[in-house]
Amino acid sequence: MKRIVWITADYFSETDLNFDVLANISTEYEIFWIVLEGRTPYFEHSAYDKVMKLPNLHLVFLKNQYRTRDPRSLLFYYSVLKKIKKLKPDLVYYNVAPNPASALVSLFFDKEKTIFTAHDGKAQNDSAAFGRMRTFAYNVTFHHAKNINMFSKAQADLMRQTYGEKNIHIMNLPLKNFGKSKKTKPVDMVRFLSFGHIIYQKNIDLLIEAGNLMYERGLRGFKISINGTCEDWKFYEDKIKYKEIFECNPNFISNDELVDLFATSHYAVFPYRRVSQSGVLKVAFNYKLPVVVSNIGSFKEEVKEGENGFFFNVGSAESLADVLEKLLKTHQQEYALRCEKMDAFIKNHYSNEKSAKSYINFFKQIING
Repeated sequence: MKRIVWITADYFSETDLNFDVLANISTEYEIFWIVLEGRTPYFEHSAYDKVMKLPNLHLVFLKNQYRTRDPRSLLFYYSVLKKIKKLKPDLVYYNVAPNPASALVSLFFDKEKTIFTAHDGKAQNDSAAFGRMRTFAYNVTFHHAKNINMFSKAQADLMRQTYGEKNIHIMNLPLKNFGKSKKTKPVDMVRFLSFGHIIYQKNIDLLIEAGNLMYERGLRGFKISINGTCEDWKFYEDKIKYKEIFECNPNFISNDELVDLFATSHYAVFPYRRVSQSGVLKVAFNYKLPVVVSNIGSFKEEVKEGENGFFFNVGSAESLADVLEKLLKTHQQEYALRCEKMDAFIKNHYSNEKSAKSYINFFKQIING
């Protein structure tokens, strides 16, 4: 049995931690899965308990005690390289966002037998403090890389424009399942859900503005539920005019809480300013919630108007309010049909078996040369 060393930075475990996908792959390959943790892990180790029972999967955690800009991070990534060399894999699958230390060490990987994962086609520099550092890391990593796994055609095109022709494999991100809830959706009102880390690019202030507009239009019988860690909640809170229509929890959301939120919501809303590939869509798709999204980026690749979601004009609170108003007014008559269409779309386009097969085919291509 061929051996794969699979490296995942734990902030990308949402992408890679899928029992059914890994179970399928492990029937073909022996997997040594190395999860790289920062000083504060993104997941409890118990989240990995189920996959640890797979017979051909071996899981270890490596903890990096150093900050991204600390030169000693080189020592950590060098230790990862030594572990890879010791395991003598037939293939390395490397799902780590480039940083200077990881990028420099990656130059010593066998690029013929390494697949680098890229979630963006070029460095996204939302932070001026880290912009040049991120660009440097991206340039080092992807000028060197030969084989790249990506999750968006638009981002793959951008990768080729930025770094030249590469052997790029494009696949859908697997659906993300965090378990089941015993709760049910309310029948006396409609809940529009927003979840995830609240940052500038997610444009939650636009959703708040749209909610205010709906209330001012005389609409009632709805709630806008905003959930997720936020470092500047007062900025958003000050924009809320009508507290009775907003349910806000600007704190860390556990998996159990997230499952309950999906069980008790009717639509998921993502008013993003920018998106490369969106993991949050895969959570909404898994729980069969129709989505409302900006008409940008990979949203346009994965959302089909009227089948699994609805578009509004990016940056327009009026457009978003118009879409939400239409969904609210037609909810009683059309929601069941919308859910049926959503279910059919997911069955036709996403399955763990398809995701596993996509991985396996790419792995075979690289291993067999």
